[in-house]
Amino acid sequence: MSARYTFHIGMFCGMLQPMTPISTAKFFTKQLAHVAGYSSAKRFTTDVLRYSLPIQPCGPQSFRDNLYDLPGLLKAAVLRELREIGLPVAKISHLLTLLDDEAANEAAGRFILGEAKSLYCVSQLGGRSAANWVQDGSSNLSGASTVLTIDVTPDLRALLNGN
Repeated sequence: MSARYTFHIGMFCGMLQPMTPISTAKFFTKQLAHVAGYSSAKRFTTDVLRYSLPIQPCGPQSFRDNLYDLPGLLKAAVLRELREIGLPVAKISHLLTLLDDEAANEAAGRFILGEAKSLYCVSQLGGRSAANWVQDGSSNLSGASTVLTIDVTPDLRALLNGN
């Protein structure tokens, strides 16, 4: 029988103000660092480089800072929760590489359009690792030692409400 844990990512009100509609929004390094739970953008960037985290800038710099897209922001939210439960960043890197950016965009798009009421990142820990983006419920990942469900709904709601 696999254990199941659900974690809710806290709202980060006030920090993130998308510069464009949320589906095509771009976020600065400082914003991702805050979402990922880092005290500074420099520490966040250092870990991204040191552990080859799959959170990459999505285009040219703006105001001498990197810009990231919505999948990068969602991965930062997942990074925060996994760090908070004590997983080392080196292991988190592998789990984040399993998350598909296109699937993240599609799932977030459904949430934004109101077609889904919630958005989760579901990761299978132990054995053969896997990770998926799931709307309105959890996924069936059979054979998992532990299934970790991270609710990113509050983060997306905060962005949509402009908090």
